[in-house]
Order: sequence, then C-alpha cells, then structure tokens
Amino acid sequence: MGLRSFLLCISPLQLTTSPKSTGIDNDDAENQIVVENDARDVQIHCLINTDGLPLSDLGLYLCPTMAQCRNDRDSYIISRIESRSVYNYYPKQYKLSLNGTLTVTKMSSKHDGMVVWCIGKVRHHGVRENTTVIQIARERPTIRIKSPQLFSVVKGMTLHLDCEANGFPTPQVIWFRTRDRKVLLNRTNDEATSLVRRNVTKDDEGGYNCTATNLLGSDRYEVQVNVIGSPKLILVSPQDIYVYVRMDLYLEAQVEGYPYPWVSLSHDQHVLQNRSNFTSSNILLKVNSNITKANGGLYIICAGNPYRNHCLIMRVHVQGMTRLYTNRFCVIQITKEVESVRPPTNGQLTCF
Repeated sequence: MGLRSFLLCISPLQLTTSPKSTGIDNDDAENQIVVENDARDVQIHCLINTDGLPLSDLGLYLCPTMAQCRNDRDSYIISRIESRSVYNYYPKQYKLSLNGTLTVTKMSSKHDGMVVWCIGKVRHHGVRENTTVIQIARERPTIRIKSPQLFSVVKGMTLHLDCEANGFPTPQVIWFRTRDRKVLLNRTNDEATSLVRRNVTKDDEGGYNCTATNLLGSDRYEVQVNVIGSPKLILVSPQDIYVYVRMDLYLEAQVEGYPYPWVSLSHDQHVLQNRSNFTSSNILLKVNSNITKANGGLYIICAGNPYRNHCLIMRVHVQGMTRLYTNRFCVIQITKEVESVRPPTNGQLTCF
C-alpha cells in the first residue's frame, strides 16, 4: 500500500498516555526547536526538501523517540493532508495548515524531547521526510567561570577574560565595553566564549561586561581591567658624567610605566632622593650644589611600581679646577639648564 492508502487507515492514540522521550535516538534529527514551558501557539514547520515540486500528501507524527515513530507510526499520527484537505486528529492541541506548518496550542513538559516527524509524497520523486526535536527551556543562565572582577594586564601582553555559563537552552554569551556598549564578542556557550585582546594598550583599560542569555533570562558580570606598564628608564644624561668642583650636578632621565613609577637616586648605597610626584615622563634630579670630590662615584637611579623595578647606573667624575702656571683659575661657564659637562679638549678655557 502507498502512502495515500496508509494515511486513510490510521487509528489515533491519545498523546497524553505516551511515554516521555529519553531523547536517546533523537540526536540525528535535522531540526531542533527550543521553547518555553507553557508557550502558546508554537509553530513547527515541516521542512521537506521538495526540489520545488508540490507535495501531494503529508502525514505528521509526534513520537517520544524516532525508533517508536518508525516501529509504530500508526499510533502517533496527529495530522495529515490528503488531496489538499487537512485532517487534524486533535484540533484542540495540534493544528496543521495546508502549507505544512504545525501549530501546537500549548507546550508542556510532556513535549520535551519529543520528535515531530513529517512524511510527504513529492510528485515524481516518491516519499521524503523531515524531523524536528522539541526541547523545553528548563534552566536560566548562570555564569559559572569568571575572571577576577579586578584584573590587571601588562601593556603589550594579551588580555584573556573568561565567561562560561550553564543553562538550557544553551545561553548566548555577549562581551561588550562598559563605556561605549560596543559588542566585542557574540557567541553561544557551545563555542569559545572567552574574550581575547592582543597587544593591549592603555586604551584597553576600563570595564568589560559579559552577559549570558536564553529564553528564561540572563546573568551578567563585569570586569574592571587595569593596564599596567613595567617601569622603564631612559637616560638623557650620559652614563659617564664629568663635572668640576663647585658646580651644580644634575641628572636627567625619562621614565614610563603604569601606574606612574616612583623614582629613587642613591650614591654609595645611600638613598639621596625618593620621589613619586613627577607629573611628566621627563625627570631632572638635582644631586648637589657646589660639589666636591666626595660627590664622585657610582649613582643608581631606579624607577618602580607595584609590579617591577628598573635601575640604571651612572658614574660621576669630579675634577678639580684647572690651574695654569700663572696661578689663574680657569672655569667653565654653565647654567642650571646644563646637566653635565665633559672636560674641554681644545684648551679653550675662560681664565681669570
């Protein structure tokens, strides 16, 4: 007997007595629909591939498992179309339209995991089928893996923020910036949902929000990212500085880092200065006025913040005034803006 004859000799069975699906053999269904419990007038489309040709007949079955559908489909038929006439066996619960769309009046827990199996007869191509599994949403999202709410990352490194959520149906996870609401990532929890930003800069600092959403609600949390920079010193003064007695000695350097570093200067293991109130990257340290030979030697300048220290070593050479055979003193004229002076090599001194 063909499909046409089969559809005419069915014996309906009340679906309320059907066993609930275990879902074991429904994983291969072509389609899945996820709905809320108690949802009303839910439409399920019979998506048979007809290659553009008309369906002459259609049968719709609602089964706990595909195995039960195939073994005893007479027991699970709920609607059919024959010769462009629609027959609904449970019109208060299920209604089929001529275009192959099934409307479920009210979803309930009994539908969870059940499969809608539609079989259609395509003209000149025989019988074709399609399956759709019904899933009832049963768990609102809960974010279970989070990054610390205060998160520090070093400038130039990779920022990696975690956000994984439980829930059914599978939650949609969205990362966005707090300050401009710009969406940075939008994926389901079945995919990688961690936010990764490479080669971070100071502009990447600020708040980041992760939101997990499904039909039953949402969950969210926020991370405050602090971009830190390891301190770095660059000497402007030469590493070997030559000065004369009675002069003022200045040391100049450039410093960078987040948070802004403190700077210390030491000489012969004695700390001379320890400051954290610099307002720019250029620093000018006055070591001493009217220096003597005792001010020569090694100087260590360090920059540090809570994450790292960076130190450089300079050597100061203090030379006496040049005295000519006439007993006249020869000096070099300087101002405070000159931090270091090398000994003259051309013999041109100002003498008096």
